[in-house]
Amino acid sequence: MATQSDREVMEFRRQMKEKLKKEFRRQYWDPFKHAAGDGHVFDPALQRYMSMRACQYDYFKATPRTTIAGLLSISPIFITYFFVRRERKKLEEDCGTGKIAYEDRKYKFMV
Repeated sequence: MATQSDREVMEFRRQMKEKLKKEFRRQYWDPFKHAAGDGHVFDPALQRYMSMRACQYDYFKATPRTTIAGLLSISPIFITYFFVRRERKKLEEDCGTGKIAYEDRKYKFMV
């Protein structure tokens, strides 16, 4: 069960949501705004988000945490490449020297 303060907060949020919806509809369906050439609704929150995304590299600071995160995100690719390359090189060597017969090869039907 929600307490009285929780219900008040939920009611306040519902009212705020309805107010914002009403304002959006009012701006979106305003015929004079479209006639003036401004056919979109300006959303300040969306503008702040877009500005943040455009300028995030200007304010980025390399810290030990971001460096570790970058290395941890890239290292699985290099580790996978290393193991696949090693396996393929061994397979090529075995096929080239005749250790593996043609009918026993794993990838003989691949182009």
